[in-house]
Amino acid sequence: MLTSTSTGRQDAPTAPGRIPGLGHTRALLRDPVGFIGSLSPVGGVVRIHLGTRRVCVVTDPALVHALLVTCADGCPAQDTLKTAFAPARMAAYVPVVQKVTRERVDRWQRGQVLDVAEEMNRLALEIVARALFDTRLRDEGFAAFHRALPDLVKGRIVRLLYPRPSLARLSLPVNRRFDAAVRALGEVVDRTVSGPLLHSAAETMSATLTRLFDELLRQRDVMSRIVAELESQLGSDEHDLTMGAIEHLPYTRSVVQEVVRLHTPDEFLLTTAGQDVGLGPYRIPAGTELLYNRTALHRAPALYPDPQRFRPDRWKDMSIGGGFAGAELAVVVATVLRTWQPITVSGGPWGRIRL
Repeated sequence: MLTSTSTGRQDAPTAPGRIPGLGHTRALLRDPVGFIGSLSPVGGVVRIHLGTRRVCVVTDPALVHALLVTCADGCPAQDTLKTAFAPARMAAYVPVVQKVTRERVDRWQRGQVLDVAEEMNRLALEIVARALFDTRLRDEGFAAFHRALPDLVKGRIVRLLYPRPSLARLSLPVNRRFDAAVRALGEVVDRTVSGPLLHSAAETMSATLTRLFDELLRQRDVMSRIVAELESQLGSDEHDLTMGAIEHLPYTRSVVQEVVRLHTPDEFLLTTAGQDVGLGPYRIPAGTELLYNRTALHRAPALYPDPQRFRPDRWKDMSIGGGFAGAELAVVVATVLRTWQPITVSGGPWGRIRL
């Protein structure tokens, strides 16, 4: 919860284009990233209407940071994640990520055709299960996750943005598919603390890994530069990937960071002000729902010139953050490309590769 004072501040402006009865719901559901990105010129915090709900969208990066820091204070889930992703634990995860990836890669055969999304889904789920929870999932668990993932992601976003929470209980197609996805995953993963965390981490990892290899397949020069860097820095030893080794792969890390920036899965954070608060120059009344979208933030022209272009070299002189996701992606791409340089299947559907 936010707990600051709001004395002497102004009310957040209202977004244009409000439709009677619907508010801004249609625009938000039709194009979440585009709509939220369009709010930045209106203000650092902008009020939108989702039916009868009034939500303040935080568009200013500095205010998003303030919101996240405040929300993290005293949150048990945040404390759990901080412990899981502490530097000492991170160093221990890297060998696990490499081992799981190597096991997967060793199953591939020369000339084999693979579906990138399916392979990355399986790899991400196995990495998260083994690294964070020291457990293995059976083949039926991988299959259930792969089938359920699209409905799980879409359903969660739509439910978050419903004008009224009661709509989540209606027998709408999106609700039925979401409920079925949750039931399917519940059959193969414990319904304890690890269950939701496993789903969330694996969803993000699988989607980002898929987009990473999509970019490498589209831009062979990027893949070639990574391979050259791997050969130069790591040589022929396949078992020397450590956090220290990853630090000596600046171009690989830049590619990973650019994928995370440009292709991060749609993610909404929604919290409620417990009392009247101040966020920058804005007055936020008690009970106000506050929302931000990470994808829109990552495509803000003020932060990233020419934001729609995939440009790894933009990170050459910028700080690259760490974290489990960045380390995992770097280890996976290094492990795969030291053995295989896949190509797109000619004349086939996008996302199919040949080894």
